[in-house]
Amino acid sequence: MSNKETGLYFDFNRDVFLVKGAKRGALHNLTNGEIFSIDPTSIKVIEGCEAHKTMDEIAAGIEEVTKDQIVGYLEQIAEAGMGKFVDEPASEPKIDIKKRYEQLDFAWLELREDCNLRCLHCYCMSTPDNYKPDRLSHDEWLGLIDDIRALECRSIQFIGGEPFLYGEKIFELAEHAKSIGIKRMEIFSNLTTLTDKWADRMKELGMCAATSIYSKRPEVHDEVTTVKGSFERTMRGVSKLRERGIKPRVACTIMKQNQDYTEETWEFLKEIDAPRHRTFDIVRPSGRGNDAEILPDKYSKKRRYKTTAQFLVTDRNTFIKRYNGNSCWQGKIAISSEGDVNPCIMQRDGTAENVRNKPLKEIIKGDIHKYWDISLDKIDICKDCEYRYACHDCRVVAAGETGELMARSLHCSYDPYTGEWKDID
Repeated sequence: MSNKETGLYFDFNRDVFLVKGAKRGALHNLTNGEIFSIDPTSIKVIEGCEAHKTMDEIAAGIEEVTKDQIVGYLEQIAEAGMGKFVDEPASEPKIDIKKRYEQLDFAWLELREDCNLRCLHCYCMSTPDNYKPDRLSHDEWLGLIDDIRALECRSIQFIGGEPFLYGEKIFELAEHAKSIGIKRMEIFSNLTTLTDKWADRMKELGMCAATSIYSKRPEVHDEVTTVKGSFERTMRGVSKLRERGIKPRVACTIMKQNQDYTEETWEFLKEIDAPRHRTFDIVRPSGRGNDAEILPDKYSKKRRYKTTAQFLVTDRNTFIKRYNGNSCWQGKIAISSEGDVNPCIMQRDGTAENVRNKPLKEIIKGDIHKYWDISLDKIDICKDCEYRYACHDCRVVAAGETGELMARSLHCSYDPYTGEWKDID
């Protein structure tokens, strides 16, 4: 290709996109999810190609490089499968990436706001006496499950507070959900009140389970829950489920109280063969978790901060979602015990709407987009970053730490104005 004649064009594939930042750019290949960081000169070359300029025209407008260097650069792009040299520019446009997300994929049902434990970091401030008199009735929850399924959502999680405080009727909700086509039901519980009878019902209904274990040391776990003996009771619940072939998914939130034991906790979870995330979560600034006194001070900042260009894949679907809205919130809702609808169980400041004021279908089509549509194009500094469509964004963390919903997350050390990553340690 180095002997290509003057006047040739270069066509990028329909699913290759240039994203410009304040200093540098990122080239996204949506076919395989690859991302390439590119310098300002390369941006000019790519923009020239996409403006249907010839090699001569592109070279005439860029002083920094020669035509041969431009052709050599584009040869590398062609070898990577992202485009080709052509005699005439193609008329076929790029794939359409402007698509507002309208599908409900997942719903948290916060059946109770109270809990028999009082965890230090609880996002909804649960306590044993946290009673709200205006809770949704059992019939209202049954109706909401119908509404969720009517929106073609097939995955729900019963949560609290402590969902098993809802009592025996939780299985009526689950049975109804299963009967109308909800495919996945999970209970996120501390499992301290789980009985053999209830474990049998979970098995019969094909329900999944999730719980939290904060340490293999009972005294450390109990310090987090603030209830002595809670570790042993949770582990008994885990055993009841495992005896019935149900492996509870285990979450572990790191805070000052358990930060010294992360390695042994990880090994413990491996020993009990507990499904878990690839890494532990850091306490999030929501509810009682928004407390500097429990924030880990020894846990390496490099585990909490993004310090290198290692991003999520940007295949077609994920790129389109991040381009149009929030990488985490789209497609999700949390319905509180009083009917408030938000995009996340940890989003407690304000509400999109209440199901008693408006049908859920209308909330999904309109009000919830107050949150779903917050892409990084709307976030301070992030909007000037070339990686903004390849980055996961937790608005709860950003808002909790800064008090501003549209604030940049403090857990990223990249400066898009210099194109450099800072060493935060």
